[in-house]
Amino acid sequence: MDGEAPVLVIACGALAREIVALKQLNGWSALDIQCLPPELHNRPERIPAAVHAAIVEGRANYERIFVAYAETLRLMRQVGALGSANIDSAARVCHAP
Repeated sequence: MDGEAPVLVIACGALAREIVALKQLNGWSALDIQCLPPELHNRPERIPAAVHAAIVEGRANYERIFVAYAETLRLMRQVGALGSANIDSAARVCHAP
């Protein structure tokens, strides 16, 4: 990823250790990670709004944004950014300008 435009990964805080390890092991210096608080799992109804806010904020600085949650497709439908259930659409939504 060296020399590439930075990429933002908005992730579940419970996955932080694993995502940081992947970044370090692979030398992905252009990968920025924003982990949402793991406490959101105690209030799952708040996750879609938190992800949406992070996407809106991230669009100011990133052309590509990915969401790393266990149920990303269902989550993105709840965020209101996904019109169909196929994986290709989810990938486009997560890094749309």
